[in-house]
Amino acid sequence: MGAWALTLFSCDYDLNLVAEFEDQAGLTELELAAGGKDRSKTSPAEQRQADLERIRRGEDMQGYTVHSFPRPPHACDDEIRYSLYAKLCSDPERVRQYLDSGVIRRMMDQYGRELVEANKFWQTDAYGPGYQLIILGCCAMTLGAHLSQQDRDLMQAHCGSVHLMRHAVKQVQAALDPDEGYVNGVPWDFMTTSLDTADDEDLLFPGTGLSNCMAPDHGRVLTEMAAWREACTGLIAQGGIHREGMTAAQIAKTKANLAFNPCKGQDKEPVASQKAAGYMRYFPDGLCSFCGCRKGEDSEALLVCSRCKSQRYCGKDCQKMAWRYHKKECRVSKA
Repeated sequence: MGAWALTLFSCDYDLNLVAEFEDQAGLTELELAAGGKDRSKTSPAEQRQADLERIRRGEDMQGYTVHSFPRPPHACDDEIRYSLYAKLCSDPERVRQYLDSGVIRRMMDQYGRELVEANKFWQTDAYGPGYQLIILGCCAMTLGAHLSQQDRDLMQAHCGSVHLMRHAVKQVQAALDPDEGYVNGVPWDFMTTSLDTADDEDLLFPGTGLSNCMAPDHGRVLTEMAAWREACTGLIAQGGIHREGMTAAQIAKTKANLAFNPCKGQDKEPVASQKAAGYMRYFPDGLCSFCGCRKGEDSEALLVCSRCKSQRYCGKDCQKMAWRYHKKECRVSKA
């Protein structure tokens, strides 16, 4: 949880989504087959620092906006790293060709189905299928992958309703401009750089010396909020990292953001769209609980969760990817 600017791909939530997309697209297996490292053995914190460093080094070597086409592998990076986000990808052209083989079509269709078939909790979640479809489409644009007009229309329709960060909205709208925006086959640069930082008025904890601004998932992970409160309490007491003192307004804003909990309304009860169910891709009975398919692999019947007997999946891959959500709700069936 964290954000350092109000642009696309400038928060942990967006980069976590990119990692999920990589798994769903099969890029992790493709990377291993090409001789890449097994990233499952690296902690999330270490992987994030490595990714941010890769972005910074790529900008230093290639510049921010000028790229040849097709984009060459990163000259500054000997490591094999396949990603849907071009600035993390060691071979963007190879990944683009892989996505255009049908992979990106399957993924965009999946999130398109979620927009109309998922239950109301997931549909109305501010960072549910609408947000994720937009980020997926933006990832595809950075590589030059093919997006249909329907994909663009869906992205445009939800751009104003999902909780994209302020500058990210303008970036997406520019890419979707029918006259001067994205063209299939030509990688699009969203002009997000590792140097992007939040303006002073957008800081979550002003005066502490921390550069965090409001991330999409701010307040949702209570254990991380507890860690923030512990860190900021000490910084408030000492007058910030540089011990220069904090104003009353800065202290008030910092404390308010530390107490922020989007999962509770004014009546102190969880908002319906923010309950635990809101994080899961529940589909109606008879559909895969993760992707919404109506049949299992090879037209077989859907698999049933052996523990709770309530969730169904089209195959082992969907069941595996859904487990991070489902494990919070899974209970042994009483039947």
